[in-house]
Amino acid sequence: MGNKKAEARSTRSGSASDAGSDRDEPSRSTTLAGRNWDRRRFMRSVVAGTAAAALGGVSASGTAAAEEIQLDRSKWVASASSTYEDAGYDPSNAIDGQNATHWRPDDGADEWIEIDLGAPESFYKVEMVAPRSETDDNPLFNQWPDEYEVQVRSDTSEQWRTVATASGNNHTESVRFSTQTERYLRVYKTSDDNNWSLGELFAYDGGSAGGGPTPGTPTRPDPTYEGPPTDPETGMAQYGRWTHSLIGAGGYVTGIYTTEANPNVVYHRNDVSGTYRSDDAGEFWYQVHDGYPARGVSVDPRDEDDIVLVKRDGIYHSSRAGENYQDPDLSVEDLWSHPVERETEFAKPNGTFRGCGNVVARDPNDPDLLVAGAIAGGNDVPCLYRSTDGGATWTNLAGSPSGIQTADVRFDPFNPGTVYVASQPENRTSGQSFEAGLWRSTDRGETWEKLTDDAPVEFRFDPDTDSYLYGTFDPSGGNGSAGTVKRSVDGGETWDEFTQGLSGDAFETMAVRPGEVFVFSGESGYGAKTWRLETGNSSWATYNDGGEDTVDDSEWWDREPAAIADPSAVAFDALDPDQWYMTAAYAIYRSTDAGKQWEYSAKGNEEMVGMSLAADPDPESDIVHAGIADLQYFRLGKDGRELDVHRVPDLMMNQRVAVSPDDPSRVYVGSANYATYNPAMGKICISHDTGDTWARAGVTYDNDDAEGVDEVEGTGADGEPTGLPADNAPWWDLAFAGPPPTRCPVGLSADPTDADHVVAGLATDSIAYESTDGGKTWTALPGTLVGYGDQPGEFWQVFFAKGNQLAISGDGSMIAAPKIRGPAQYYDREAAQWTEAGIPFDGFANPFHVERDPNTDGRFIVSFIDAVGGLYETRDGGETWTKLLADNSYAVAIDQQHPDRIAVASIDEKAILLSIDGGTNWTRLEQLPYLGYGDNMAFSGDRLVVGVAGSSYYTTDISDVLDTSPPPAPTALRSPGHTSTTVDLAWDAVTDPETSVARYDIYVDGTKQQESRDTTATVSGLAESSTHEFAVTAVDAAGNESPKSNAVTVTTDSGADTTPPTAPANLRSPKQTHHSVHLNWDASQDRESSVDRYNVSVDGSKRTETDDADRTPVNGLESDTEYEFFVTAVDATGNESDESNRITVRTTGHPGRGDGSGKGADGNDEDGDGYEDDHDGADEEEARQDRREARNNRRAGGRQR
Repeated sequence: MGNKKAEARSTRSGSASDAGSDRDEPSRSTTLAGRNWDRRRFMRSVVAGTAAAALGGVSASGTAAAEEIQLDRSKWVASASSTYEDAGYDPSNAIDGQNATHWRPDDGADEWIEIDLGAPESFYKVEMVAPRSETDDNPLFNQWPDEYEVQVRSDTSEQWRTVATASGNNHTESVRFSTQTERYLRVYKTSDDNNWSLGELFAYDGGSAGGGPTPGTPTRPDPTYEGPPTDPETGMAQYGRWTHSLIGAGGYVTGIYTTEANPNVVYHRNDVSGTYRSDDAGEFWYQVHDGYPARGVSVDPRDEDDIVLVKRDGIYHSSRAGENYQDPDLSVEDLWSHPVERETEFAKPNGTFRGCGNVVARDPNDPDLLVAGAIAGGNDVPCLYRSTDGGATWTNLAGSPSGIQTADVRFDPFNPGTVYVASQPENRTSGQSFEAGLWRSTDRGETWEKLTDDAPVEFRFDPDTDSYLYGTFDPSGGNGSAGTVKRSVDGGETWDEFTQGLSGDAFETMAVRPGEVFVFSGESGYGAKTWRLETGNSSWATYNDGGEDTVDDSEWWDREPAAIADPSAVAFDALDPDQWYMTAAYAIYRSTDAGKQWEYSAKGNEEMVGMSLAADPDPESDIVHAGIADLQYFRLGKDGRELDVHRVPDLMMNQRVAVSPDDPSRVYVGSANYATYNPAMGKICISHDTGDTWARAGVTYDNDDAEGVDEVEGTGADGEPTGLPADNAPWWDLAFAGPPPTRCPVGLSADPTDADHVVAGLATDSIAYESTDGGKTWTALPGTLVGYGDQPGEFWQVFFAKGNQLAISGDGSMIAAPKIRGPAQYYDREAAQWTEAGIPFDGFANPFHVERDPNTDGRFIVSFIDAVGGLYETRDGGETWTKLLADNSYAVAIDQQHPDRIAVASIDEKAILLSIDGGTNWTRLEQLPYLGYGDNMAFSGDRLVVGVAGSSYYTTDISDVLDTSPPPAPTALRSPGHTSTTVDLAWDAVTDPETSVARYDIYVDGTKQQESRDTTATVSGLAESSTHEFAVTAVDAAGNESPKSNAVTVTTDSGADTTPPTAPANLRSPKQTHHSVHLNWDASQDRESSVDRYNVSVDGSKRTETDDADRTPVNGLESDTEYEFFVTAVDATGNESDESNRITVRTTGHPGRGDGSGKGADGNDEDGDGYEDDHDGADEEEARQDRREARNNRRAGGRQR
């Protein structure tokens, strides 16, 4: 952005706080953002149809030319490049109001006349008149340059900016352009011709904030791209090192916003992936802000970069939204403020009413005044907020209603400071209930009056008649469908059905502009059926029948469902009355003929919910298979960079994708419906041609209406339909052995050595299923999943079941990760049972995702979340495990071609971590633009493909992200202390600009001696009175080592060791017999030398000693007798520690018939307590039983190793 804009914003006048009700009327003229905001002029634009906030929160242009206003020339000052011959042709003649006087420059090119307007003024047209006779007003001359430019600038330090180019040939020259708000105006002659005579020069404000071109002949300025860099191959946005994959649809686009400040800039919001911006009138879209979705948007009509967003956690504001990608040093936090924060949910961008209305509005009479609405937060806090400084600061309106679910907010364009808020009663997605109704405030939000309980889903003001409102209404009471249209003629107090001429019952959204009100239908069909109500009429007329010929979606890959499904919002271009925008399910559409024909216009808009990814195992292939919510299966090409094929194999969500290196053309997908049924229904589908065509199982639902089709069709990237022909029905059936046969697969894996061998885990089922004939027949594996506590284990059913819950290796070993329904576990085929994996957690964690290495039998990696989390690897099918990472982790990917490459989505880091050495070192990749971490990932070629929930897919080239730069050297190395054999070291922490510091290496006399994960270390084992040089290096997650720190030289102390060891701790007795007590303790530490032995005292006297580090038996005791014990540690020089804690222990009674040796029958430690077993002979049968159990334990332990 230029300095002019930044400086102008910094001079915004007025207080930065809510002025409250003492401001009865906004001033008539307010200088804001370097531009004049004239309320009177803006109200004329409302009547003309160009005020966004006035017309229901969308911009509109009228169908007739707006009223022109000639700028006052009394303060103008003219200057020029030259004056021909004498002062009689002075440039002031061009603004003196005298027709007979004129300015004439010298002949030739590069001549100009400049006007200082005295202050910034808005104008859209310059008019130049030839000199005329004082007596008959006939032209004296008709001398114009063949070519000239109209130029503007804000101050004399700036370069001139050309806004129009023209040639002269009329008595009166009129040049139109987009509205400019500048102080200086210049007309510049560029042709080398003679004779230019200018009688009078005028400038006009068109009365339209969007400019003044007459309808049908708009003059649009050249767009200025403010977005991120784009990929030269696909044209998609590159957010840092992440490139958005080109697919082109998904999700639900829920609102669209134009602005009078710049007709090229358009914003849209959607239900899952945030706010997007276009700088070229909808040709290309890119993300702004943080990627989280918005429920409401308001763009300042004076500045396209000044925007307010209402999100799930509150209100955000930026006056520099266009600078997000212009300066790499600027972060989101630098450009956006968060003036309203709430821990409880503030708005529901993905709720029932996400595509209805707008929950923030701006007063068309005062663009600094905004009102935003929230949903009730479970308390009595009022739900409405107000800003009086354009969105920078907000005040909770104490007099506003609480307990509501804000659905729509609108200012009354005819009554300044009057604002309406609608609330809906229920939210289907959350099950919450709210107070429904319509409220009005006539004093800028200070006090509120409830007008009616009959709440519109969304509403609009009549553009021509005060107190007339139109609304769509939901007869289902909160199910999110607008079944009828009503009108109010008394300012919203009462509403009557107003449907004459309408048909159907799925009215989704409305839009208004001068003389016209439009309503748009979401009925099933191809396009968007539209009705129009013209001023003075009492009946709607069909405006667009929504037929297939009304939509051009040839640039899109999909034709089913209907191209325009569930329209959510319509906006009118701020300059061209014939250019409209529409948002709907899956895409954005644009019309250049006033809504008669629509074309797909959504490049860059990527908001799919990716469920799973699997790369083609063929090393020569660039294919990535993707399972998607709503839109089923996609095959991506170019290693995930763009769409290759789209198919619809089954139902709604393809939650799992599995492919085997044994036959890469064989692809399995596990598909699920939405949670309409419990358990959720699903299928397994199969392709034998790498995803081109699909077959699926026969369907046997409990509900006959839910039965699916037996053949599938999809479309390729060229839009041509493909799929199975009608006479080629699916050849296989799904025949699960256990009921019910239709539960959705949440775990799916194909044997890497046998493509016919596939295993599946079904939601809410406690068993796994296996097929060895490519899915034709299935067998229930014996054994049920291990659960938590007394609860049986089962594969977890979740609405969006991300994370694979079952995987199989080439040796037949399997791992299950049933999330909150059971621990990670492996399948023991010999015992035919599931066994909990013995992972040494420091607490509790739930498995999230299991990934298998197709190259190594028995190698699996499991991610864990919740209290502890982590990433663990097994290389023996689940019997033993190694911790790779401590982070709570989501998705995991193993590179099939380079198995030491591992990627994991770290919840703790909110980023993807990459290891190229099998998990020893990790590199933190640049944060993704959305959510920060991924739900599914796959390596393909040199790329990592990451799917995020609601923003489709991103790719990054591994070679570009690997860190090869070492961190800086540690500083301030020092020694806080030392002894005769140890030296303590400390240093300042190092920050690695590329990744993170993994450890520090400690060097002694030039040789690496040890490592530290902290910024301190103790070097031990040094000789007395010896001098050593110490240095430290930092090693980052990629293994790069820094230069050495400053050196520190330390000499150890001399003299004998006089320091005793630490006292033994936690003395306890795990076992007693009739003649012995077994003692255990925590070992002592000795920094000077080492612990040599432990003295054991009984009843205050030393009884024995042992060189065992932490245990010993005390024998020869009396039966059924209490004894007191304590232990001390003695080091190599004879220094004895303090006593341990004391414990009192009683020996057992009943000595029995033992041999008195105190040893077990076989001298072994059969019960695993660290001591020889002690059978006293009292019950030989009991001893034999003990031995049998011990042997069984050993056998089981052998299997688990």
